[in-house]
Amino acid sequence: MSERINLTGVLDLMDDKTDGEKMTVGAIMEAFGSRGFGPLLLAAALVELLPTGGIPGVPTVVAIIVILFASQMVLGRRTPWMPKKLCNKGFKHASFNKARDKIKPVTRKVDVLIKPRLTVFVTPAAARVVGVICILMALTMPPLEIIPMAGYIPAVAIALLAVGLCGHDGLIVLLGSLVAVAGIALTFYWLFF
Repeated sequence: MSERINLTGVLDLMDDKTDGEKMTVGAIMEAFGSRGFGPLLLAAALVELLPTGGIPGVPTVVAIIVILFASQMVLGRRTPWMPKKLCNKGFKHASFNKARDKIKPVTRKVDVLIKPRLTVFVTPAAARVVGVICILMALTMPPLEIIPMAGYIPAVAIALLAVGLCGHDGLIVLLGSLVAVAGIALTFYWLFF
């Protein structure tokens, strides 16, 4: 099982370990090293949930990144891999810092609620199921990009699943799974009805 890390810790690591005007996917991957896929999925979901997710094309890039990481989880890989071309993609560091400062008071409150429990839902086998759910959520992101704010629903589900993995909190994983089911239902409704 990977090392526990909380939501605020993910934000801090993203900022501390990335230099320059641009935060790249490669730098974020390097920041988390061998901490597992949870922090990387969470970092991707946060990019979508923060104002950076409103930049055209960002939800699609986030979806590709989530699918790549989640697929590796499903296949049982221990360390993440990313193509070099995607490692160079990124966004302005200043935009991230501004959003991070606004959200940090909330993340600190959420971190208090995260603790190891229902660990049967964060085992390596369960992580593979989480990977499948994250792939399904990521597949909904590009079509939802045309509907303002709709991409937040799959991003929230992915963030909850990732937080559950990071904090070894099976209850949060279950909550993320429920949000994912609701997200898939809403996506079908918005796109086909």
